[in-house]
Amino acid sequence: MDRAGKFSLLALIGVSLVASAETPRAGTLDSTPRLAELDSLQDRSYSLLKEGRTTEALAAFQLGSRLAKSAGNACLATWFLNNQAGTSFGLYRYRDALATYLEEKPWAERCGDRSRLGILLANIASLYTATGTGDLNAAAHMVRQAMPLLADPANAPHRVSLLITGARIDAMLGNEANSISGFHAAIEEAARYANPADKQPWAAAQRRQVTAWKELGEELLRSGRYQQAEYALDNAYRLQVMNSIPPSAVTYRLLAELRRIQGDLPSAERLIERALQQAVALGPRVPLWRLYYERGRIRLAQGRAPAALKDFETSIGFIRRYRLEFLPGDAFRISNENYLQDVFSAYVRTCNQLYFERNVSGCALTSFEIAEENRAVSLRSVFNSPGGWRQMLNDRYLDQLNELENAENVYRRRPDAALRARVDELHSSITEEELKAGLRSNWLEAAGGRGILAACRAKLRHDEVVFSFFLSEQESYRWTVTAGGLSLHRLPPIGELQSLAQQFTDQVRSSSPSAQDTGRVLYNKLFGNAPAAAVAKRRWILVLDRDLFQLPYAALVVNRGSGRPVYLIERHSLQQIPAASVLATRPSAPVKGRFLALGDPVYNRADHRFSGAADTTRRWPPSFFTASASDLPAELPRLPGSGKEIETCARIWSDRTPFILSGMAANTESLALALRQPTSILHVAAHFLPSNPFKTETRIALSLDTSGRAQSLGERDIYSRSINVGTVVLSGCGSGSGTALPSSGLLGMTRAWLASGAHSVAASLWSTADDTGDIFSVFYRELRNLQSQGVPHPEPLALQRAQLALLSSQTWRARPVHWAAYFLVTKD
Repeated sequence: MDRAGKFSLLALIGVSLVASAETPRAGTLDSTPRLAELDSLQDRSYSLLKEGRTTEALAAFQLGSRLAKSAGNACLATWFLNNQAGTSFGLYRYRDALATYLEEKPWAERCGDRSRLGILLANIASLYTATGTGDLNAAAHMVRQAMPLLADPANAPHRVSLLITGARIDAMLGNEANSISGFHAAIEEAARYANPADKQPWAAAQRRQVTAWKELGEELLRSGRYQQAEYALDNAYRLQVMNSIPPSAVTYRLLAELRRIQGDLPSAERLIERALQQAVALGPRVPLWRLYYERGRIRLAQGRAPAALKDFETSIGFIRRYRLEFLPGDAFRISNENYLQDVFSAYVRTCNQLYFERNVSGCALTSFEIAEENRAVSLRSVFNSPGGWRQMLNDRYLDQLNELENAENVYRRRPDAALRARVDELHSSITEEELKAGLRSNWLEAAGGRGILAACRAKLRHDEVVFSFFLSEQESYRWTVTAGGLSLHRLPPIGELQSLAQQFTDQVRSSSPSAQDTGRVLYNKLFGNAPAAAVAKRRWILVLDRDLFQLPYAALVVNRGSGRPVYLIERHSLQQIPAASVLATRPSAPVKGRFLALGDPVYNRADHRFSGAADTTRRWPPSFFTASASDLPAELPRLPGSGKEIETCARIWSDRTPFILSGMAANTESLALALRQPTSILHVAAHFLPSNPFKTETRIALSLDTSGRAQSLGERDIYSRSINVGTVVLSGCGSGSGTALPSSGLLGMTRAWLASGAHSVAASLWSTADDTGDIFSVFYRELRNLQSQGVPHPEPLALQRAQLALLSSQTWRARPVHWAAYFLVTKD
């Protein structure tokens, strides 16, 4: 489980609720009556909020912000907007809070009050980290910006809240020592400014200390330091009781979690019931999904699996509504998906336990649909409208994106404090622009898991089977789906499969003779207990999970015959799909268009094809890709075979003149212009560069520009645009590598091209020999033949035949290392 999954949603810190209660006087008003009206509205709205009448307070803040803006009073507008956003934040309406904070920003800058701007930045940083891990780089940058703006002694309460946010960010980044010291610094700062004689500031200081103790307790709980966690949580509870502050639902929940871990289940149960009682009384101001999830874990520890399953189901019901408040940025979406994955995993494990141990009918179906639900939600937000929200971005965003790519790559080679500060500033600004665009789009829709199985089975042909995997620490599972039915089977735990998969992959890559035995063992672990009728299906469709993405399935050994291994690819075509739900979109017509190939770029000035000149960099069409022209590795080796590869493949595929980009023409601008036309095949034969220290994304190395600077195309550039392409083939250099997450699936080049609009993507798990692309010559020949025969969805069959051609070649290419690296991901 990743850190995001263990870092739970905490009570909002004070700065997020009412950042500035004092009455601002700066600015000008149209008239004295208007000033009096705003003064009265300010007092009333703040009183409503203190009384807990949040809906009325929110309406009053909204009215006040409209009046203050119309009067031109920037400081009053800032006050009303900040409290409007904070109230939405307190109600877990994250999208409304974000929109209001962003609306407030220019007013805060016009106001000219450093404290107000610092408070705003602190609030946005807190919002960025409210769930999961969000965009930690942008959040940390805002914390650093806000701290000097809040240096005045009067801003001590806000500094405490900012210290808490900074400590939370360190916890999410895994900087445990910094996180713990940060929480202690917040507690000490709150104690310094608190004065018992001044009732209101004293109460606020106590609330901030409670928040710091709670978050410190959770970080210690997460890291397994239970005795210290108990001390911190007891302090939070004690401060609440001593100051007549009702212990919060979060305090009770954390104490319940601690007691469960300690084995004191009766106490854990009492505490979680108190948490639920208080949460229900407070309504939407408490995330109920988190409380039901913890109660389910307690009931599971008590041996009450049916009751636990009901709690997990209730938690998922709340999550479906909670998802609609995800901040509209890819980093936030992925973070939240994996943050919530624990609940879905708990449901699947518990339901499957009841299926196997108590023969509870229906659990195989419901666990399958719950497991697929997280995948389905992720895909809807990525695939439904390729490039949609980014089409709303402007030229300023594109300029900043270019500058960021350049600055990151320069910093990678020549670290410098000033350059790092500029990188952080650009990253924060780009995140803000993306969120603004996301707020104007239909980012996510409500979704449930029911109906996925029926839709999947309805679209499966008689010769197809779906194997869907779910890996976990205790035991793993595989659902086998055919047009005729569903079955569920147990698999070994993730640790065993991970170790065996890594061993097998290493052996295949090194052409070790041991790969045959390991491949046979691994095949039996993954598919040995599958129904014989399903195994006999010609077409295998795989829905993978975590470590299984990096496995060369084609080289798994089914059995031995005639003294040699029989590989899986000899029996079945193989394709991967991101989720079973994508089958519901079948059938899809193939894209009709030209063959577009990019290969053999100019990678160094010594290349005789390099045409250097004065810098003539032009702006490429803003509706397509941006590019990095920067300090990427300047002397990449040429790929001479890639030129012949793209020419041969183009000749095999197309009866007409194909469109080929090679040499200096293999650049971002030419590719962007070419992709404006419908494209049946996009074939890319180039270097695929590993990620840099700032982000984990692969980049396609393109030709130097005319001034000799390297150009590249990254996942973010591809993902952001909408294209009309049938199949994308990424030839070479481990183009199919990427981070695999439990709910989001495999991130990387394959997902980026699918998200941009491609129907299918062929890629490789590792670098293969730079030859003339023999495997793809066969692939395109077979694909053309299959399409002419009217075979539906022929890409997996074409790749199978291409791999078999190399296997039977009786040359050095017959070894699995040369053909098993290739895999195909499709949208159906």
